Amino acid sequence: MKRFLFILTLVLCGVLLCSCMSHIEDTNGEDDRSLCSLTDKDIIDGTSTLKQGSVSSKRNDRGEMKVNKFSGVETVDSINVRDAAETVTFTATVESGNFRAVIVKDGEIFAELKTDGEKDSITLTEPGKYELKIAGESASFEIEYKIK
Repeated sequence: MKRFLFILTLVLCGVLLCSCMSHIEDTNGEDDRSLCSLTDKDIIDGTSTLKQGSVSSKRNDRGEMKVNKFSGVETVDSINVRDAAETVTFTATVESGNFRAVIVKDGEIFAELKTDGEKDSITLTEPGKYELKIAGESASFEIEYKIK
């Protein structure tokens, strides 16, 4: 019985600690979408993520995500380039907060993607594993992407 109470206490403490996480504040104003707190290293290594009002779907080579409030870093998709090139088409519309979308390869930011509502496209020709990552600080956004 004591063991059960000890484990229950640990679980409850973990839940309480996780619920204390808060969004990263947008401190550079409404018109500036650049990240203030998250660094390239945070994006490459990954950090915890907090999402409110999130809807996402992924089908075959396409994906989309809409989030009312997002803070942290998330790997949206992984891309393995072998013999043939892969093309990533990406569109992001940011309503508020700070937001950045990148492609990471071999522990470095390989490419920066547009986040201004315009469609962006990049062809990956070098063999290897790439990651499509997003980073946000209290960001409200919608993204769509296709990998072909």
